[in-house]
Amino acid sequence: MWRFIVGLGLIVAACASGERRAVTTSQGGSSTAAANDCDDDHPKRCVELGIQYSEGDGVPKDQAKAVVLTQRGCDGGDQVGCLNLAMFYREGMGVPVDASRAANLYKAACDGGEPRGCYELGGMYEDGLGVPKDEVIGLKLYERGCVTGSPEACGALATLYADGQVVAKDLTKAVSLYRIACDGEHQPACVNLGVMYQRGTGVAKDAVRAAALYQAACNAEVALGCTNLGQLYLRGEGVELDLARGHKLIERGCRELVPSSPACAD
Repeated sequence: MWRFIVGLGLIVAACASGERRAVTTSQGGSSTAAANDCDDDHPKRCVELGIQYSEGDGVPKDQAKAVVLTQRGCDGGDQVGCLNLAMFYREGMGVPVDASRAANLYKAACDGGEPRGCYELGGMYEDGLGVPKDEVIGLKLYERGCVTGSPEACGALATLYADGQVVAKDLTKAVSLYRIACDGEHQPACVNLGVMYQRGTGVAKDAVRAAALYQAACNAEVALGCTNLGQLYLRGEGVELDLARGHKLIERGCRELVPSSPACAD
């Protein structure tokens, strides 16, 4: 679970990127070629074909077939396959929901060198989903994922330092970690970094920088990036006052947010 810091000064829960999608690999050519190569010696091909069937990309959408192919890839040692299979079990995509099995698969991916697996498993420990709730283990998994290359893990770790509940509060470190995550194109972290700049929390206040971060997130369809940017336009903070643009951005963001969201209250 990803948490945003909202420009109004509240913290709300929000999924890291909306609808979960299979982790992609480099494209492997046509579905026919991938099917021919999908065997124990080419697990990556199985995973690529599984993604195509899961998303209906060039082939009829068939989630049951996607599960079989992805399982074969994971069994063959492809850690992206294990990540995607974990998502299928976590979300009930073509299989019954099984959070415990999802956690085991994320662990296998993490232990196999896939940093996203560490991040996902950390979130399950933080939430107590499929594993006993243990925020300290979650923290350690976020640290492991961050240092091995998961921007999502760096962003989650940043939020723990910003909150100061699992670790000692350290706003400067939170800013540094959000920056790493944002530089890794994890746009929800860019929103939170923008809030830090807007407030001058852990970093010198810079509304212009905040606006640029919100704009990038909004361009990537992160709803709170749009609403936070809209609020800046309504106040002329870091941008030229533009009421029409401000309302339009807030309306755009609120189409993706629940009506009770503080950003949409007005």
